[in-house]
Amino acid sequence: DLSSSLSGWAVKFGVSLVALTALLSILRVHHPFLPKDGRSLLKTTHAYVLNTLAGGSFYYFGILNSLAKAFENLSFKVPDRHVFRLQLNIDGLPLFKSSSLQFWPVLGILQECVVKNPFVIALFCGVKKPTPLSEYLDALVKELNNLKDGFVIHGKTFSLKITSVICDAPARAFVKCIKNHTGYSGCDKCVQSGVYSNHRMTFPEINASLRTDESFRQAVDEDHHLGHSPLVESNIGMVSSFPHDYMHLVCLGVVRRLLDLWMSSIGPLQCRLSGHQVKAISERLFVLKGFLAEQVYNNFMLLSVAICILANPSFCLTMNDFANTLLVSFVKHFSKLYGSDFVVYNIHGLIHLSSDVRLHGHLDLISGFPFENYLQKLKKMLRKPHSPLTQVIRRLSEIEAVHS
Repeated sequence: DLSSSLSGWAVKFGVSLVALTALLSILRVHHPFLPKDGRSLLKTTHAYVLNTLAGGSFYYFGILNSLAKAFENLSFKVPDRHVFRLQLNIDGLPLFKSSSLQFWPVLGILQECVVKNPFVIALFCGVKKPTPLSEYLDALVKELNNLKDGFVIHGKTFSLKITSVICDAPARAFVKCIKNHTGYSGCDKCVQSGVYSNHRMTFPEINASLRTDESFRQAVDEDHHLGHSPLVESNIGMVSSFPHDYMHLVCLGVVRRLLDLWMSSIGPLQCRLSGHQVKAISERLFVLKGFLAEQVYNNFMLLSVAICILANPSFCLTMNDFANTLLVSFVKHFSKLYGSDFVVYNIHGLIHLSSDVRLHGHLDLISGFPFENYLQKLKKMLRKPHSPLTQVIRRLSEIEAVHS
């Protein structure tokens, strides 16, 4: 009908309430059944209570509420006793250039869904990251523990498994209460003391002993821990469930570092591209062969082939060992080509990537891309600087009403 078409149109194009209400006043001349106010048309919620905690404002949407809604959109009939697989994401999102105000959402993706659409589990808004962490994660940990023994949706009993927590390196260190990736004990996968070289923290060890969920819970490596993470009290594996994020580690980390080394003055002279070569590459399809020095190109191909294997659902497990060999070779040759002082956290992290894929599946399953895209959608929901948390709660209620 006209009402649902209008509300769907308004939500899809982000029409402001002022403009929508003005449109309704015109349409009501010919369609008097339409509501006077845009909020009535969109069924904008006012039934929410914000909590003040961790140095800001906080609202908890909940896992079970989101699961119940996602349940309706699954493309298959979910059997009784099914174990839902949930992936979490925690990250910070600056809201305005002129302000330090930021969101810290907890997002989730139901792995059963073919289309990976994130949903909001919790949302914090403040001028800095939530402190103390225990207040920020308290509701999440409590609900995870409450759901351990199962839950009922539409008369069926289900259980929940957190498959992974996707974070960039700073957020991962924050929620795990460990040293940052620039610290001496900054690698969250293996036990080694970094080497500070040329103003960078490097991790040269290839075969260091690995951290485990149990060693983390017992805080065996005291230098690695800054405190006690609230997530330890849940059933989340504090090492195994925190894979390296393909987007941040490889795409924005290693590849960006390589481009810097090739195109700026920080890299060794024999590895750099001239201005003429950069221009030539930019004017055609991105082809590196013939422009990079042979040893630099061959080193890059080790990375490229390994990532192609690990990103492929058919080959990521059957050729996992081969991909790992390629990545270890890449890191070793990288150190010789560019210097050991460039073997920073992201470069070193490549040697742990294949084991993450063995545990969690191909790289797109442990990627931050869907979460990063959704964060930008959250940001676009803001229409003014005032009360950003309230605005998002209302916009999400409108989206839910349209799709219900």
